[in-house]
Amino acid sequence: MKLIKLCHTLNGREVLEIGCRDLLFYYLLDDGGYEKYVGIEIDREDGINFAKRNKKKFGWHNVEIVEAMAESLPFRDESFDLVLCFETIEHVSDEEAAACEIARVLKSSGVLLISLPIEFGPMLLLKVLMRLILKGKKEYNPSSILELIEASILCNPGKIERYEHRGYDYRKTIGYLRAHNISVQKIYKQPFSWLPDSLNMGVIVMLKKGQDNIA
Repeated sequence: MKLIKLCHTLNGREVLEIGCRDLLFYYLLDDGGYEKYVGIEIDREDGINFAKRNKKKFGWHNVEIVEAMAESLPFRDESFDLVLCFETIEHVSDEEAAACEIARVLKSSGVLLISLPIEFGPMLLLKVLMRLILKGKKEYNPSSILELIEASILCNPGKIERYEHRGYDYRKTIGYLRAHNISVQKIYKQPFSWLPDSLNMGVIVMLKKGQDNIA
């Protein structure tokens, strides 16, 4: 798993995972040698309560579970060496505020590792069809079919409306982070690095605070 391999290459004594759910990722990391691992979540039933049961079950003494939102992190400035955020920031109510908070709690030269879905271009239509067929789940309002087609052709999801939030573009997320002095170090396209964005499922982005952008 790409995320696991990347995390094992990163140094971080104090780690924050935004949207930790049941702490499955920490389990897959097999501790990772971190002095402190903080997971935040807002979902009590499938997130916080499950995470607490896992913490007790596996005896994770260096793990802390906090009920909090990405837009308002209850931590001091520059508290973490490494921040992890996987398939989460696209669901927050105020993405710009979340980017600002991440930058605030990340230490100077700290690393942010984030995974983001691609929701534009032909891949958008494919995802819509697959979710409808496999889950019977309609994510977009019927009134936005034309906007959905436009987002699939022009790769601009800014106008489409989802039941959870408006159309998502990971490039906008990166823009918010860059505005707060967090720069891209590397972008890994998933699952195929040689395909363009619009034909891939998502990206894993490694960023660093206070560094010149090299991507």
